[in-house]
Amino acid sequence: MLKKEDALFDNKEAMSNGIENFFKTQVTVFDQAVQFEKSLHDDFDRIAENEEAHKALNTIRLITMVQTGSKFNYNRIRELNPLMDTVRTAHDKMLEEKRAEVLETVRQCMEATHTAANGDSKASHLIEKSDRYFSQCKEKIAELKSLALLDAMFLPMCQYKDDTVSNIESVLEPPAPKPQVQPTQQGKRASNCKEKGCPSL
Repeated sequence: MLKKEDALFDNKEAMSNGIENFFKTQVTVFDQAVQFEKSLHDDFDRIAENEEAHKALNTIRLITMVQTGSKFNYNRIRELNPLMDTVRTAHDKMLEEKRAEVLETVRQCMEATHTAANGDSKASHLIEKSDRYFSQCKEKIAELKSLALLDAMFLPMCQYKDDTVSNIESVLEPPAPKPQVQPTQQGKRASNCKEKGCPSL
C-alpha cells in the first residue's frame, strides 16, 4: 500500500513538473514570437509581397494579440514556431537578394572612383579613403537584418561616390594657364613713345 502511495506521489510530482515546464516553454515561445513580429515591423510591406509569409505573419500577430477582457487561447501557441519558420525562410531569402543588390551597387561605386583616378598617384589618398568607406559598407550589409535599412544605404553610397569622383577630377585637373596681362592704355602710350622717340613731357 505504501509503495502504491509513493508511486502515486511520484507521478503527481512528475506531472506537476511537466506542467510547469510546459507553461515555461509556452511563455518562451510566446515572447519569442512577440519579439520576432516587432523586429519585422519595418519590413511588413516587403513581406506582404510573399503571400505565404504575409499570411503567416498576420497569424502570428493574431495569436500574440492579447485583448483586454478576452480569454487567451493557449492552444494556439504551438502554431507559433512553424509560423515563424515560414516567415523567417521567406525573409532570409529576401535579405539575401537585397544584400546582393546593394553589394553590386558597392562594386559599381568603387569601379567608378578607381576609373576616375586611373591609377594616378595624386588621387591615391582619395581612393584609399573611398575604399575604406565602401569596405565598411560591405561589413554593414552583412550585418543588417532589415530590408528597409539595406534599402536606405543606396542613396548615401551613390552620393559619396559622386563626391569622390568630383574631388578626384579636381585633383587631376591640369592647372589653368595664367591669363596674359594686358598692358594699360598708359602703358601702351609709353611703349609707343619709346618706339617713335617721342619727346618727354
